Amino acid sequence: MNLFKNIVFCFVILFFSACNSNNKTVNSHLFNRDSFQTLRLDRAIFQLDTNHLSAGLLELNKQYPSFLPFYLDTLMGFGIKNNFSDTAIAVQQGLRKLLTNHDFRGLFDTILQRYPSTSSIDDELFEAFVKHNSLFPSFTIPKVIYFNSNLNNWGALTYQDSNKTIVGIGLDMFLGQQFPFYASIGIPNYASAFYTEEFIPVAVMKALYLDLAAQSSKATSLAEIMIEKGIEQYYLEQVLPGKTAALRLLYTPAQWEWCEQEEATIFNYFIKGNLLYEKNRNLIINYIQEGPTTTGMPAESPGNIAAYVGYKIVKAYLSKYPKTSIQQLITQKNKLTILTSAGYNP
Repeated sequence: MNLFKNIVFCFVILFFSACNSNNKTVNSHLFNRDSFQTLRLDRAIFQLDTNHLSAGLLELNKQYPSFLPFYLDTLMGFGIKNNFSDTAIAVQQGLRKLLTNHDFRGLFDTILQRYPSTSSIDDELFEAFVKHNSLFPSFTIPKVIYFNSNLNNWGALTYQDSNKTIVGIGLDMFLGQQFPFYASIGIPNYASAFYTEEFIPVAVMKALYLDLAAQSSKATSLAEIMIEKGIEQYYLEQVLPGKTAALRLLYTPAQWEWCEQEEATIFNYFIKGNLLYEKNRNLIINYIQEGPTTTGMPAESPGNIAAYVGYKIVKAYLSKYPKTSIQQLITQKNKLTILTSAGYNP
């Protein structure tokens, strides 16, 4: 199960033009930093007058004309359905009850204390969006909306609003591993280790990547899944060069170092076990899902080991075919061609 959920109501239409990976031009001049819009819905909701919710919601609906109903009904499950009347049952029994709940108010306070400003995150995201545009020139910079999902595990998501992409970020899922309520709602330590500010840009760019790659995903065998995961990691490397490979993979630094030292052993494990072309989901699930470690491998191994192998295969392929664009990698119908052509032999 993915650590971060990605909701897509309408896939972004991207025109895959030939893009030479050795001739990437970052068109930062095309994006006006001042026009990059980020909004704090979490703060706006927190500041609503619970005795006059109707007036406040109507005003918020002007600022968030489609995202507010999506937030209230899909992410929070209130079922308000644009009926913002103070007497509406969904407003009274859903939103008002939550806003006056002591624990929920405490969560809001924690978010505002941890993130009085998102300027540093905004700067990172803007740079990543510019780099994304260098790979996909038809991409337009999205609006970013920060919200509080009440620990419903909505980390980063995309939402389509009138042909414009909105990126939603649940700040409640990035309060740090020491935030006490993560464990109480069943989130394991290996996962909450990445519920940090540092991981927000990775979560966002993963969500954008899933948008553009989902339609091309045809993987059934372990090797195909490895390749798809490897392409994703290559993409993240391009748009977030300042993030470590370990962070992009959701590995600890020690787990990444173990993989680097045992690269040949890891690949040989899959060769000897005749696992590369395995399609039985019950068998391959251990290698493709996040976890504290990989079943059948030493305790030092990370979960989702398939992503590491796939990343190395894709890098080997690109070293032989350096003019291959990210679009060509994503739209390659037979992902096994990448494996066989890479000559990967650590």
